[in-house]
Amino acid sequence: MATDSEKLFTQTRPVRLFFTAAIPGAVGMLVSSLYSVLDGIFVGQFVGETAFAAINLAMPFVIVNFAFGDLIGVGSSVPISISHGRGERERANNIFTCACLLNVGTGLASGLFFLLAAPALMAAMGATGELARQATLYLRVYSAFLPITSIGFAADNYLRICGRI
Repeated sequence: MATDSEKLFTQTRPVRLFFTAAIPGAVGMLVSSLYSVLDGIFVGQFVGETAFAAINLAMPFVIVNFAFGDLIGVGSSVPISISHGRGERERANNIFTCACLLNVGTGLASGLFFLLAAPALMAAMGATGELARQATLYLRVYSAFLPITSIGFAADNYLRICGRI
């Protein structure tokens, strides 16, 4: 008996499958972008200009962590999918487990790095005074949750390959 995932990928016409997979991703990116804009408006209007500048100064490091999580998620989802297609469930489970451990390890390592190096990174970017203090605080708070958020960045890839688009 075929699972829902197998039915989705084997019995759905390619054009319909494309839109079934693409539309939720596009909506997710739209919502994420809208969140960023509204967050920027809220912070800029109610918290202050310096806080808004601090968030934007630290944002490239947040994006780097998104890239690491997504890199591991995309890179591991391909061999997981191939293993599933070949019926090698144990191999697919092992790859998934290793990818999750790598994601947590990468999150821990980069979180520790950003926790310790945040002041130096902000100084290297030219921040001084209150701007540097707020950007450092933002990056340090964010870095405390990196092991969790890095898995979140990869999760959409894993959900997609098991048919939970």
